[in-house]
Amino acid sequence: MNTKKTVFSKIAKGMPKKQVKLGLVDDLERDYNYLEETSNLASYLAYEYGDEIIDAFSDFSLKYNLDDLMVNSPINMLDDIANEYRPVLEELEQKANDLGLDPAEIFGNYQEAKDLVDNADDLYRDMLDKYREIINYVGFRDFS
Repeated sequence: MNTKKTVFSKIAKGMPKKQVKLGLVDDLERDYNYLEETSNLASYLAYEYGDEIIDAFSDFSLKYNLDDLMVNSPINMLDDIANEYRPVLEELEQKANDLGLDPAEIFGNYQEAKDLVDNADDLYRDMLDKYREIINYVGFRDFS
């Protein structure tokens, strides 16, 4: 039995006749549905979805451990490593020239090593740019 029928049936049975705004009941029923829907969404965020987001972020952070890469690897020292390696390559070049040889004949990875050293500054700068782009996008701390 709906609310209006209940109210009318009580009036018909001799309830004292008072002015009752039945539209108020309609408003309450309509607003209750909105309240219930909003409460359900809030409950979902509080007790399910929020934990799903935290778990997903935790999984993401473990899979893409950018902080670990920046802090616990030599990546931040690329330019220093290349600059320390450069004189060794130059010494090899000089000794190879003194012997009339191509440095690659003495050290098989000579050309690759020279390219790595020659491009280290640009690569380091590009790496830092990408790192900062990532941390700005996802809100990580800057460990560079």
